[in-house]
Amino acid sequence: MQIMKVLFLVSLLIATLGRNTAADPVQTPPPPDAEAQALVSALLSQIPQEALRVNGVMTVRSPGGKRLKIPFQHSILPSPDGWRVIYKTEHSGAEPSEWLEVIHRIGKPNEYLHHDPALGAHAVELNQADAAVPFAKTDFWLTDLGLEFLHWPDQRLVTDLKITMRKGRPCKVLESLNPAPTSTGYGRVLSWIDSEHGGVIYAEASDSQGRRLKVFEVKAVREGQVSRIEIRNEQLDTRTSIEFFVEPDSTRE
Repeated sequence: MQIMKVLFLVSLLIATLGRNTAADPVQTPPPPDAEAQALVSALLSQIPQEALRVNGVMTVRSPGGKRLKIPFQHSILPSPDGWRVIYKTEHSGAEPSEWLEVIHRIGKPNEYLHHDPALGAHAVELNQADAAVPFAKTDFWLTDLGLEFLHWPDQRLVTDLKITMRKGRPCKVLESLNPAPTSTGYGRVLSWIDSEHGGVIYAEASDSQGRRLKVFEVKAVREGQVSRIEIRNEQLDTRTSIEFFVEPDSTRE
């Protein structure tokens, strides 16, 4: 990218010297995509109507095919202005419990509270950049579990892709651009959002150089609720699935 910037500046200088005219006007960025912003706003304002608590298991598959299973408990706690989502792993053998709380408030940035016993005895509050780290040694970052990319300011609908169907469902394809990408984080996320029911059912995350890092996919739905999701790490050749044990008679608080 630095080389491209240098080449661009050199070509611009040559063109300017060659014609000896006034400088071209500064190009303004394209206007915000109002339809994309409305779609994202609708997604982020869907406050759950009831508290929910289910058990589940995270399964991490290594490049060699070895699998590590991590039991956890998942809770959703609505409030008047938003909701909280909690993931807490079970204490197992030498592995202590780790937990994450994502606080969603309508019209405000996500808040991340993370307790990793390997890093200290107390939970810490993380910003978006610091929360781009794995949860419980899986391929899911804390920001993945918070759908942080939907909070980025630059959101646009993509209308020229050949694939707009996912899982047999018609979708709207949303492009989310990170305003401050890091060398190891996401620069761009393409997500396929169910046109009828809403919700992200498939997503591809790339770095600032355009290299695809991860692929997210809803794998199963039960009783109208997502029961299994998966994320594939394209760089490490690993994958993690999260299975929620959705049971209609025992999921309500």
